Order: sequence, then C-alpha cells, then structure tokens
Amino acid sequence: MKGLVYSILFICACFSIKAQEALIKTNDLEFKLKEGVYLSFESFLNNSPELNYGMIKNMDSTAIANFDPMNKSYLFKSIEGLQPLQPSAIFGFSLNGTFYLKINFEKQIYYARSVNPGKLWQFAAIVTTYTTTMSFDPYFPNNYRQIPSKDLIQVVLHTEDAKIYNLEYNLMEPFFTEDPTVSKLMDGVGKRKRKKRLFYFLRKYNEANPQSFPK
Repeated sequence: MKGLVYSILFICACFSIKAQEALIKTNDLEFKLKEGVYLSFESFLNNSPELNYGMIKNMDSTAIANFDPMNKSYLFKSIEGLQPLQPSAIFGFSLNGTFYLKINFEKQIYYARSVNPGKLWQFAAIVTTYTTTMSFDPYFPNNYRQIPSKDLIQVVLHTEDAKIYNLEYNLMEPFFTEDPTVSKLMDGVGKRKRKKRLFYFLRKYNEANPQSFPK
C-alpha cells in the first residue's frame, strides 16, 4: 500500500513538472509570444494568435502576402471573399519576438512596443500631438494653427484585468505597495524620490510578478 502511495505521488509530480514545462514566463530568457495577430485579450493570454500574418484558420484557409499591422486597414481571404480587418478589431500582434499593443491616443490608434513585460506590462509608442498657436497673418488675427510634433508616451497593461494605465507613479503606487518585494524597496524612500524611481520599481515588480503563457 505504501508503495502504491509513492507511485501515485511520483506520477503526480511528473505531471506537475510537465505542466510547468508547458508554460513560459515573461522573465524567462527565451520568452517570446507566438508570431501573429491577436484579436482579443483572451487569445493574448492563451498565446494563440487568430491570424498568422495573412492566414485565416477556417474552412477556406488561404494566404495573402505582405501583411502589415501598421496599415489602416487590410484584407484577408476567406470563404466569403476578401474581408476587411480594421485596427479596432485587433488587440495586438507579435513580430520578430516583440509584442505590440494597440492603444488609443487622442482618437488615433497606435501600436505600442513592449518594453518591460510582466503583470504590469510596460509599452511605449511615438504619438503625434498638436500645439495650437495664433496666426501671424494681420488680415486674420484670430486664426489658429495646429503644429504637429512627435512625442513618446508610455502605458501599462495590467494582465489581470486587461486595463491599460498611463505610466504614472500615482496609478502604479497601489500595485507597488501590495507587493512585498517592491514595498520593501520603497520603505524609507520619500515620495519625491519614489516618483523618480518609478521605472526601477516597475522593473522589480515585473521581475517578482511574471506573466505565464502556454508555449
């Protein structure tokens, strides 16, 4: 009977090891998501892109070449013919080992590049902003001009609930204080210095709280 118990425990341990081997974490050196287009947060968590760059996995799976996720719209072949896929339908995509998250900034869609993966996944994107200035035309003194400029913005995807936050200390602090590792690092550090060390605390948080994905 004792031998049977040991055998059962051994088998359970083997299954547990096998299950762990089937996962990959964001703090693994070889971490990367499968290449393709993810249409939902759920497919992202499952590491299961619906579209593998031009391929639609359905009854009439045919490819269309040169898929470019940065295009405003693009077409895929399906049983109904060419079907449009708008950026609003995309959660994100993985390309050359880097994941890009779709974000909205001032009613425009951008794809932010992965910077620091983990439970509080950091992304960065170059966005276009506009500054309003008065016109110097003496005949139209009340005219306004919109001067465009490129700016870097950074956001955080909370992988527990799919919420996207602006990368600001006040928004991250509740997560930091709940984590024992980061909370200990923050002890005795003044508010001003904590804000300056935001990226350090975020990196330590993600090291202590990696996100797991099926391989």
